[in-house]
Amino acid sequence: MKIPVNMITDDFNMNNNAFIEEAFTELFPERDFFYDADLKYSGRFKALNGQIKLSGRKLTIKLGRLWEDVSPDIRKGIIQHLLKRLFKYKGAETLSMELYESFAKQMSEDAPVTQSDPILDEAFYRVNSKYFDSLLEKPNLKWGSRSTSKLAGYDYTTDTVSVSTIFKSGDIPREWVDYLVYHELLHKKLKYHRSGGKTYHHTSEFKHLEEQFEDFHKIDKDIKIFVKALPGRIKKRKKRGFFDYFL
Repeated sequence: MKIPVNMITDDFNMNNNAFIEEAFTELFPERDFFYDADLKYSGRFKALNGQIKLSGRKLTIKLGRLWEDVSPDIRKGIIQHLLKRLFKYKGAETLSMELYESFAKQMSEDAPVTQSDPILDEAFYRVNSKYFDSLLEKPNLKWGSRSTSKLAGYDYTTDTVSVSTIFKSGDIPREWVDYLVYHELLHKKLKYHRSGGKTYHHTSEFKHLEEQFEDFHKIDKDIKIFVKALPGRIKKRKKRGFFDYFL
């Protein structure tokens, strides 16, 4: 089912604090909302991404400007996802959260492919041919930041695979880049699974397919050794590990 992006209603004019409070109360009906909430839209986010921050009683949520033209019910869904992550919510999903998930998957299918890179393009075609029978449609491919905590990522909403620039050097083994791209293409192919209010990106099926990559264990070990030896690396890694994704 197609989710309409431009569903303009009176809710768009709702006070930002009240909109966040409504999302919070729907998610946590037994809890009081005593936060000074602020919802901001920023051009810093090129995709339909968002951030949440809590400092004392100040609750700040930032969304990309593209969200201003999205249905309030779907916007409420991403806000609830951010609240869920912040407060470690483990309960049932709301209708808005389900609408957002459908929207995110649809965005991946409909996203225009406008970004490419010769090195990453070649990696995609090799991997697609060898492991996916050339059946996967090419996503956006780009280099990310010079990060040692996030080596690669897949953005569901823009159908974009990004790889840290620490692997951009000509000295990097070709199979390392292929492996990183392969990992993210598995996210594109398998999407994600929800159960018990939790999102599972690295399911047993995902892990099984990941290990089908030629010399998987050796390459995974070599990459970790390489990253650990880099000067000035970020020693404290995100809980998610070396790979990332957006939902």
